[in-house]
Order: sequence, then structure tokens, then C-alpha cells
Amino acid sequence: MVKSIALIPARGGSKRISNKNIKIFCGKPLLYYAIKEALDSNLFDTVAVSTDSEDIASVAREYGAEILYMRSGKLSDDFTPLWEVTLDFLDHIKEEGYDYCCTLFCNPFLRRDSIKESLSKLIESDKDHCFSVRRLDYHPERVFTLTNGVCTMPSPEKFNTRTQDLPVFYEEAAQFRWSKTDFSSPFSYDDNSIAFPIPESLVCDIDTDDDWELAELKFNKLNNTISYD
Repeated sequence: MVKSIALIPARGGSKRISNKNIKIFCGKPLLYYAIKEALDSNLFDTVAVSTDSEDIASVAREYGAEILYMRSGKLSDDFTPLWEVTLDFLDHIKEEGYDYCCTLFCNPFLRRDSIKESLSKLIESDKDHCFSVRRLDYHPERVFTLTNGVCTMPSPEKFNTRTQDLPVFYEEAAQFRWSKTDFSSPFSYDDNSIAFPIPESLVCDIDTDDDWELAELKFNKLNNTISYD
């Protein structure tokens, strides 16, 4: 049996949405949903929150997560890559014998079934990482920049290409990243990582106040038959 740990990064000081990680989302702090799905998956020996905020730490403990240490300020600013937070966490637990670490985003659309299935997919592979992805509903080769109202396409040769003839593009879905603790290379979008597609119905960016309101509407519609009590 593999030994796994869940890492939920939740720093304080969010800029675009104040106190985002503990702001009330459909009746619960946003952080609650990731903690609950991790605990209810029964996959993890430990569910831990990495934070620099005592307020967030208190909420995390209230809902059953552990705070193994307080994250340093230098790893809690707007510019710290998520992988650096994961590496710091793995360094703190390196003597605990974990085989896999799952970094979970504070995302209310996270589902335990996806967490379970993606771990199985990773174990069956020869890769070090598995992460959630979403299919783009637009084609990057048909976009353009604007400079003083003038359009510039990065791929102008694709202007007359039919949409159905263009390749399908994906982006990270910001729900989870699994990693072997003894990985041979760091997480990246490369051939040492496998993707786990998430249905569009379970994908929602929450970066602004408008996003938040739309996400609550989507969440309530999606979860009419699901109880989070």
C-alpha cells in the first residue's frame, strides 16, 4: 500500500480577492472544500495545509487538516511558483516515508473521484507527475494581440485554417498535481508528466470578485443534490 500526503497551499495576503482562501463560498470557507475532498477520499495518511497565516491555519485545523509548520514569508508572495512551495513541503516531510504527494488547489469544484483516479493513472505509468487539465474552448493559434488598436497574430499562417483542422489545446485546470516524492525531474509540462482531463462542468477560474459570483452560481446549480454538511 502506498503512503500519500495531501498538501493544500493557502497563503494569506491574496490581492485580487481579499482573504480568498477563507472567504465564505456557498456557506463554507473556500479552503474547506479541498480539505473535505482530501479527507473523504481516504487516500491520505495526512492532509496538511501550508500557510503563512494564523487565521488560515485556524480554519484549516477546524476542518480537520494539519499544520505541520508555518510557511516562510519568502515563499508566500505573489511571485513564488507553486512548485517551490511543494519542494519546501517535501523537504519538511522527507523523513516520513511518503511515496506520493498531492498538491491540491483551493478549488470548490475539486472532486475526490478525480483525485483517486489520477493517482491510479500515475501509479500505472512510468511518470513522476500527474496533473489536472482542461480542454481550451478557443484556439491559441487564432488569437491576437492589440497595439494601439492594431492586431498582430502570433500564427498569421493559421488565419484561414478551419477550426476543426487546428490542434486541440489544453491548459492546467488548477485542481491538483500528484508527484512521486522520489521524482527524477521537477514538475513541468513535459514527457515526465501525464495529464488528467477534468470535465468543463467542474472547471472554473476564481480570480476576481465577478469570477467569485459566477462560481457560486455554477456551484449551487451543480450541487443541488450534494450535501457538504
